[in-house]
Amino acid sequence: GTKALLLRLRWTLAAAQLWPADAFRLLDVGNNGCLQRKDLTSGLERLGVRSEGLSQERWTRQVENLFRWMAQDDREVIFLEDFRAALEFSEALSVASPVASPASGQANASPKILAPNSASPTTGAFVWPSDAANTSPLRSGA
Repeated sequence: GTKALLLRLRWTLAAAQLWPADAFRLLDVGNNGCLQRKDLTSGLERLGVRSEGLSQERWTRQVENLFRWMAQDDREVIFLEDFRAALEFSEALSVASPVASPASGQANASPKILAPNSASPTTGAFVWPSDAANTSPLRSGA
């Protein structure tokens, strides 16, 4: 479901050493500062997040659920802060309900999702480096 898709996205970005802001810029092909459903869908496919053998119907449903969870206030777009909040959200995730979003802070108790080598040694929470310390290769040319 949606949690699995978010986990795959986090692992993919960690493996590619991409920060959330860099990934957002890659997905924002229109360079307009927001992602529409089609941008998220095609971007996730380009990044290789889609599981092999997953039916088109199930993939579409997973991406739609993720989009609704990331988008705030039932908007039709995702902004950088929405995207970043979803990927940096270190509390227990509750993505089954579209109203429980990362920015709202509403969540049910469930396992934390971690990327490789990114857990805080004290809390086990998922941690992304700050933009100030960003050494992503995509930043160097931008």
